[in-house]
Amino acid sequence: MRETPKVFSTNYFLLDESGNFATSKLAKKVWLHWAEGRIHGEYEAYETPTGYIPKYEDLKSLFKELIGEEYDEAGYTEQFSFRCDAWIAKLNRVIEWYRKMDPNTPSDIFRQWERAIADIEAAKAKYGETIRPGEYAGV
Repeated sequence: MRETPKVFSTNYFLLDESGNFATSKLAKKVWLHWAEGRIHGEYEAYETPTGYIPKYEDLKSLFKELIGEEYDEAGYTEQFSFRCDAWIAKLNRVIEWYRKMDPNTPSDIFRQWERAIADIEAAKAKYGETIRPGEYAGV
């Protein structure tokens, strides 16, 4: 490929500590607009051990502009903090599932997942279990 495609991931079903959705149904418009803006170089992002996340200031203005909602920084920090142990557990579940369900999975895929786990463990050793947005600067 001449240019690597940009890939985005969104958890529309993220719950807060009260068991409510962290953002409204309308927030999908914000996430898609931000992703499109990233493709066109309109927004910067913070790096994490597994990719990039939006900056609070951009989301705050997009929430207001696109859906007329306030977006508070405490909610943003909760939603976008990188939880090392949760990511490692998730990747280990994926590895276990593929080992059981698809014995023909290429070994390169397992090496990628294992490298991701090692990178997250290195980040945890340097920054702690929870990495707040903007704290990560590589390992």
